[in-house]
Amino acid sequence: MRLAEIVAALSLATDLGYGQPMEHVLRSCCLALRLAATLGLDEAERSRVYYVGLLACVGCFADAHEQARWFGDDIDLKADMYDVDFAGLPMMAFMMRHVGSGEPPLPRARRRLAFMTGGRHDVEGMYVTHCMVAGTLAERLGLDAGVQSALQHAYERWDGKGAPHGLKGEAVAISARLMRLARTVEVFYRRGGVCAAVEVARSRRGSEFDPRLVDAFCDEAAALLEELAATECWDAIIAAEPALRAGAFARGRRSLRGGRPPLRPT
Repeated sequence: MRLAEIVAALSLATDLGYGQPMEHVLRSCCLALRLAATLGLDEAERSRVYYVGLLACVGCFADAHEQARWFGDDIDLKADMYDVDFAGLPMMAFMMRHVGSGEPPLPRARRRLAFMTGGRHDVEGMYVTHCMVAGTLAERLGLDAGVQSALQHAYERWDGKGAPHGLKGEAVAISARLMRLARTVEVFYRRGGVCAAVEVARSRRGSEFDPRLVDAFCDEAAALLEELAATECWDAIIAAEPALRAGAFARGRRSLRGGRPPLRPT
């Protein structure tokens, strides 16, 4: 089994965890790779875009129990996140709308009060957990330090209002910036076409998204998204697998299996 097949299959778990149709992450990764080529990123950086695009939120259900404690259905919560420029008052209003979802009025009011006094700290801890899970998995798969580091930036924003470290601007890995833009515009394109995708990108230009990436996307949006719609994304992602250092994936598989050699196909 190829590494590309493993990480592509893991990306389908992210689709489920975020309440999105199958291959949402694959489509987003295809789009991020096309943007990376348009921007002229070198081979090493495009490799990071590939793996960050597929693995960035693979840890999103690691603390599903804690999410459900505050927000009820954790999948509904994450499915709605793309609709919000997730920082400041819009983020807080979004969370308060979801706190105690599904509970009767009085318990829900108590849950909201508890969230205002301590729940935000729990949410911040969730971002740390998600990044840690993704980074650890990347290490065990034999992916390089650049990929592992960029996976820690999956929830950071261009304006510095992200998490868990509040990185700003170009301090955020470009692979993470591309991933964040690509996933959001894929959702809006699927819902409302090219105009909806361009509108959301422009509305969050300079806040959530890197202005340079937004401009590159908007300049070619129709062509990029029409090409995406015509692409068999599973096949395209497998075919786009970056070359690895000899033996890196084999070492990663042995690590995952506790040092035992990988199984041979029969």
